[in-house]
Amino acid sequence: MKEYIDTLNTLIQSPNIEKIDNLTEELDVHLVKELYDRGFIDGVYINNKSTLGFIEPKVNIIGKEWLAAQESSNQVLREPKEDMIDLKPNFMGVGVNFNAVFRRVSRKFKKQT
Repeated sequence: MKEYIDTLNTLIQSPNIEKIDNLTEELDVHLVKELYDRGFIDGVYINNKSTLGFIEPKVNIIGKEWLAAQESSNQVLREPKEDMIDLKPNFMGVGVNFNAVFRRVSRKFKKQT
């Protein structure tokens, strides 16, 4: 999965790539083929006895949407947002989520050391 994300990002950031084949060191042609087969990349597919490759590979809208979905789901998994104040009817309608306070303070303390 990470390889797919890295390859798609490389193709988006380098739109002037004219050819990817067995000799290309920047991208793995077999990984690009998998992305092409899944419908994430458009281009001219070359497959003969000596060469496997693509001419003018570009990430299409399906690939960009998939990439955006992966990046947004990774951000959700990385850092869950917690409220410091719990507005449930505790004491006069306001309570404090001490677990969230403890996690936040301990994260800041770990960053300082």
